[in-house]
Amino acid sequence: MFTPRALAFFSALAAFALAAQAVNDHSSLLRAGYEISSLESEREELITSEARAREEVGRLASPAVLALRAKELGLATDYPTEFPVVRIDPDRRVELDTVVLVQGR
Repeated sequence: MFTPRALAFFSALAAFALAAQAVNDHSSLLRAGYEISSLESEREELITSEARAREEVGRLASPAVLALRAKELGLATDYPTEFPVVRIDPDRRVELDTVVLVQGR
């Protein structure tokens, strides 16, 4: 059906096609590897950035920083010096006429 020369040609053509496909597959794997490496680097940068942002939020949310910022905005930051105290009788009824103010520290 096919001559030996034609069979040799088709065999060489098939081998070349398989080799070309192998090279293509290899280059695809290399590209995917570089993309994975790039994405891993980006992920590490994002994790570091998130950690820095969390630290900054923690620092800015500290009572000392909030008090300083409130003072800068002109808000009152003094604590009250008197606190209302309501005495409750044993029957758990509030006696409104027994409210006293206690001096704070």
